[in-house]
Amino acid sequence: MEVERFDCIDKLMPQIEICAFFCVRSTTPVGVKTVTKIYTFCERDGQSPFLSLFHKLDRKLQQKILKGLRCMVLYPSYRTQPHVKHFTIERYSGLYEYRERIRVLFRVIYMVDSKQNIILLAPFIKRRDKDTQYALELAIQRAVIIRQYPECRVELDLGGETPVLIHRDI
Repeated sequence: MEVERFDCIDKLMPQIEICAFFCVRSTTPVGVKTVTKIYTFCERDGQSPFLSLFHKLDRKLQQKILKGLRCMVLYPSYRTQPHVKHFTIERYSGLYEYRERIRVLFRVIYMVDSKQNIILLAPFIKRRDKDTQYALELAIQRAVIIRQYPECRVELDLGGETPVLIHRDI
């Protein structure tokens, strides 16, 4: 019997029931289970740049972004080209770019912390090449802020039709 390999949650949705929290469990060298989560950067006023841009997008693109983020959490192998680009220039070596496209080029620069959690830093619509450069610089600034003020990192719940902020980490 041949088993079909699924690359994305789209193909799995009809076949399995998905719980409200999307996470992937992996084993660390010590044997302790870890859970990958998605966080977003929040400004001091509580606004998330990712959610602000997300809610302005077309409904179809929103759904595609959510499915892609869920795939990044559930399937670490999804975090490769063409969905994700890892920056190799030394200044940006810890940053990645998640990519989606439906009529517009949606991108979000993110980093991965020591627990393999994904932290969304700088979302943008790519219209020119300079947009990526600007987002990279912004992502570096936000990464520094998160290191100084961990409460600026807020967990996202991707279980519903739209992402929801869960709580502030302290």
